[in-house]
Amino acid sequence: MTLPAEKLLAQGLERHRMGDMAGAEALYRAILRSQKTHFDAQRLLGLALHGQQRNAEAHTVLVRAARVQPQSPLVHGDLGIVLQALGRLDEAVASYDRALALKPDYPDPYYNRGLVRLLQGRPAEALADFDDMLRLVPGYTPALNNKGLALLHLKRAAEALAPLEAAVAVDPRFAFAHMNRATALLELGRAAEALAAFERVLALSPGLADALTGRERARAMLTQGAGIA
Repeated sequence: MTLPAEKLLAQGLERHRMGDMAGAEALYRAILRSQKTHFDAQRLLGLALHGQQRNAEAHTVLVRAARVQPQSPLVHGDLGIVLQALGRLDEAVASYDRALALKPDYPDPYYNRGLVRLLQGRPAEALADFDDMLRLVPGYTPALNNKGLALLHLKRAAEALAPLEAAVAVDPRFAFAHMNRATALLELGRAAEALAAFERVLALSPGLADALTGRERARAMLTQGAGIA
C-alpha cells in the first residue's frame, strides 16, 4: 500500500534531520511521482540534493518549486544557497533580495547574503547584513564572527574585537573566531595578546597555515619591540 504524502514527507524530514540525504531524497521523490507539483516535496528535494553537493540538480528542482509558489520566501532563500554553491554570486544575491522582499524578518538570507558580499569584496554591505541578522538572532556566533571579519576588511580592527570576543565567549572552540580575533589584535599592535590568541587557534586547529604565519608575525613584533627597548 502506498503511504500518503503527509507520512512520506514526515519520514523524509526525519531522514533529513539525521543527515541521510539520499534516504530523504528517495522519500521526496516518492511523493513527486504521484504529485508532481507538491511544493514541500520539491523544495525539500532541492535541499537534499544540495546536501549531496548535487547543486545543478538542486537548482533545477528549486526553480520548479518557485514556479509552484513564487511568493514563498523559503524557496527563494534556498535558491540563493544553491546559486551561491554554484558560484553564481550575483544571482544568489538577487534570490536573497527576493526572499527578504517577501519576508523582511527572515534572518537566514541576511546572513547568507552577507557571506556572498564578503566574497564579492563588498564588506560594508556585508556588515549591514550581519547586523540585520544579529538584530533578528542576537548572539548568533557565525554572524558575530563574520561581522568581525567584515570590520577587519574595512580596516576597523578596534571595532572588530567586540563581536569576535562575543563569539568566542559563546563558543570557546570556534577556531575561526579566535583566528579573526588574533588578527585584529595583531593589527592593533597588541603582539603579546595576539601571540596567545594564535596559540589558542593552533590548539584548536593544529597546522592552520594562517595561524602559523600570524604567530610568527606576532613573535617578530615582540622581538622588534624588545630590541627597541
